[in-house]
Amino acid sequence: MIKSNEPLENIELKQRIEQLEKALLNSELRATALDTMIEVAEKELKISIRKSQTPNNPRNESTTSIYRIRKAMPIVWYYTSILSALQPSC
Repeated sequence: MIKSNEPLENIELKQRIEQLEKALLNSELRATALDTMIEVAEKELKISIRKSQTPNNPRNESTTSIYRIRKAMPIVWYYTSILSALQPSC
């Protein structure tokens, strides 16, 4: 851990590294949770939320994507509120 004879700058740097590692872990958990929420929403609503790599019709895709996002938003917002309630504060 932290030794008493270390310079103050080294101690501060180590504490900063610990903070950044915790923030990285939280970001990775959040990304995983959001991916999971999208997958669940796609399965339950039987729609594709993620953008297709090869669009069928580029002219209609923009309106279709907006409709799909609007339809899925209540589910995503619900899971996001649960995620934020469970997230520990730093």
